[in-house]
Amino acid sequence: MSAAAVRSILSGPVDPDLEADLVDLLPAARRIRQLESQIRLPDAAYQIRAALLAERADLYARFSTRAEKRAIKGDRPGRGLLMMVEEADRLTRRGRRKRPTLAEVLDAMRVATEAAERDHSEAECDLIAARYREAECRARVSGCLGAIAYLEASYG
Repeated sequence: MSAAAVRSILSGPVDPDLEADLVDLLPAARRIRQLESQIRLPDAAYQIRAALLAERADLYARFSTRAEKRAIKGDRPGRGLLMMVEEADRLTRRGRRKRPTLAEVLDAMRVATEAAERDHSEAECDLIAARYREAECRARVSGCLGAIAYLEASYG
């Protein structure tokens, strides 16, 4: 990579459309998180929860549409764009300035990806352990049921 290319990446905007999306989609990203908090409330009525889920789906569709326009790759490109918007917002709040450069968002996304990969690995190990525990419990139940059947046959 040439020195000019490195300077352009590190110095600031390389995709003005993406930078505009990071600002434009921020209210939608915040609303998604707000909706998710409300959806998880145990006392939300069915109709209210259904409306919240529909609004959330509409907001996710907005992110997916923008991600397709930007040619963001991955299984869920809209989710990737949402995460970029959230990271840019986090950096803005942390730095108390207008908005971070795309290079700063890139660095933050790399850190977030590494953390997500660690979480995924731990979750996989936890799942394997849970499956092993479930198999042990199933074997104990089966053994107990066999013992009960034997004792009942012997008793009666």
